[in-house]
Parts: sequence; C-alpha cells; structure tokens
Amino acid sequence: MSAHPHTVTVSVPMTAVDMWKLETIAERRGMTLADFLFRSAVAVCGAGAPAGAESIVIFHRAGMTAPEIARRLDMTNLAVKDRLRRLGLTPNTNIKRKETKK
Repeated sequence: MSAHPHTVTVSVPMTAVDMWKLETIAERRGMTLADFLFRSAVAVCGAGAPAGAESIVIFHRAGMTAPEIARRLDMTNLAVKDRLRRLGLTPNTNIKRKETKK
C-alpha cells in the first residue's frame, strides 16, 4: 500500500546522463525531480494548469519566458512581467547556453 492513496508511479526510460541533467535542473530550481517533471509537463501542454498567479509561477519555474507564458495564458507580455515582478520573480530569458564538450 502506498503512503499516499492518490500517488501514481510512472516509468520513463532514459539514459543515466539524461536523468542526471534533469535532476540537476530540478535542484537548481529548488524542486524535486518529480515536481520538476510534473510542472514541465503542465507547462508544455497547459493541461490542468491552475488559474492566476499560481500558473505564472509554475510556468516560470518550468523555464518559460514572459512571452511564452503570456501566449499560454492569453495575457499581454506586460501583464505577465508585472505579475512576475509583484511575485518577486525575474523573467526567464531564452538565451541558449553553450554546453561544454567532454
């Protein structure tokens, strides 16, 4: 019997390297891997997203930029940026970081 009756286990085949990368991103954002994967899935498809500020925070933590959040929530960029500012969050940028080769 599981500790929480509404918990579902999902298996996703991936390499150990991919798992490590996802865990690293989640840790940097102060989340568990499970929370990060859930929030990322919600951000990608928009399914089940709660309304208001909570949606903005979820999408922001998933790495979405203000324009991406605005499109997803049918808001203006300015409204999203203002809400992020009031929540004490800095808008994400879409700057691509170079990966180091090993």
